[in-house]
This record gives sequence, structure tokens and C-alpha cells, in this order.
Amino acid sequence: MAEKFIYADIPKNPDTLKATRKTSDLFIEAFGDKPIRQITGTVAGELFDLLASLPATHGKGKTVLPLRMVIAQAKEQGLEMLVAKQ
Repeated sequence: MAEKFIYADIPKNPDTLKATRKTSDLFIEAFGDKPIRQITGTVAGELFDLLASLPATHGKGKTVLPLRMVIAQAKEQGLEMLVAKQ
């Protein structure tokens, strides 16, 4: 659905499309490629919590670890999280 309704929209800013694709890729990694009807408020809240737990440096280099492992390592190392970044 994202391909049809988000990425095919030509007038969108390329940076916005890139960020949206990155977020949807993170969603798919965390929850699988769910049908739209299965994305509830609970799932959206879990996605927010997951994204907020990412280290502030996430995406700035090559990440080869699974998403949840990146979050666990960041917590162990006391790294600044995205939610705290101002």
C-alpha cells in the first residue's frame, strides 16, 4: 500500500520520501509486512516506543544488527536516544 499511496506521490519532497521509506522499513523489520487492517493503535504505539528507543546515531552508518539488538546495545552503553535528541 505504501508504494501505491505514499511513494508514488511525485510532489512529495525527496527527503520526506526517504525518511518515510526508512520508517516503513523499520516497521517491517520490527513487526513484519502486516496488512493495513492489522495495524492498530497498539501497534502504532509500540512502533513509536521502538523508534524513540533507537540511539540518536541510528542510520548514520551501516547497521548490520537487528533493530531490537541495536536498541538493547544502546541502552547497555547509555547512548542518547532519539526521543531525547533536541
